[in-house]
Amino acid sequence: MAIIGVDNVCTVDCCYVHFLAFYEGKCRSTHGHTSRVSVVICGTPDKNGMVIDFVIVKRVLKSVLDEWLDHKLIVSSKYAQVVGESVEIEYTTKVGRHYMLLPKSEVTIIEGEPLAETLSNLVAEKVLQKLPHSVSSVFVTLTEGLDNYAVGKASRS
Repeated sequence: MAIIGVDNVCTVDCCYVHFLAFYEGKCRSTHGHTSRVSVVICGTPDKNGMVIDFVIVKRVLKSVLDEWLDHKLIVSSKYAQVVGESVEIEYTTKVGRHYMLLPKSEVTIIEGEPLAETLSNLVAEKVLQKLPHSVSSVFVTLTEGLDNYAVGKASRS
């Protein structure tokens, strides 16, 4: 088993929007983050000692982020309903009712709340699914702004 960190080689920046309807503070309102996402890969090296080419990891990470996170509203399935080519989003907080109707292409619906912890795990799972089986685990660090981050992990069974 070898562990390769691709923090500087495989770091991708992206932006996303979310809200935390359950939260009592200002994060209950729709707001955005600039995130830096980096990957650490664990796996079995080939006969030359390489687990995977960094270029492949970066390409996979970028495709996952472009498809799933970058410049999208990330919303829990408990607040979203697909209506034709749109997503209807509705939730209530102590300040009142929140309602949005957006094109499907601008929304990613997830299970659970769109916390950095949840998003880092989901990105790790999606990256692992697209990598060869020689990669056994993926760790993803996802920042929220400059100072806060969560680390997610996905492993093959």
